[in-house]
Amino acid sequence: MAKDLHFVDYYDLLGVSPQADLGLINLAYRYRVKVVHPDSQETGDAGLFALVVQAYQTLKNPEKRAEYDRLYASQGRRTQPGLSDESACEVASDVDIQQRLLGILYEKRRADTRNPSMGDMRLLEQLQCSQSHLDFLIWYLKEKGLIRVVETGGVAITVDGVDQIVGQHMRKIEQLQLTDRRAYA
Repeated sequence: MAKDLHFVDYYDLLGVSPQADLGLINLAYRYRVKVVHPDSQETGDAGLFALVVQAYQTLKNPEKRAEYDRLYASQGRRTQPGLSDESACEVASDVDIQQRLLGILYEKRRADTRNPSMGDMRLLEQLQCSQSHLDFLIWYLKEKGLIRVVETGGVAITVDGVDQIVGQHMRKIEQLQLTDRRAYA
């Protein structure tokens, strides 16, 4: 069968393997859709956003996924590079550690506004991760503008980082309130 030049590899687009389960597909979709959402000034891409949504709609539906998998195989795409299932678990772990790191820096800023930074050794001790892992997380959060490196070499949370922590806290409160309302309805 001839290869379709317009074929879109949904697995590659979401960064998962063709063997990924629905939980992993959901996780990859939530991450990818945030990155390419048209409202994101830095990384927004309306066309790519539409493709990511289309990929998710196809892969989350068992019938549509089975049909897509037949097309996928006909394109000779049995395996592809990308985020392995093991790497996807590491991504989920990274997200958790990122949030913990921001939380630690948030608490440090609230406790000592004149000296809000923390050095690598204290962060490593609290996060229980490797130096290379911490370096990666600091790089990422710095690039996103959620933390900054101070003159002493430590890191401190930025206003955007505080806003992210506060926003997440508010979303959790809203979810709890919705759950409570449903319980009493």
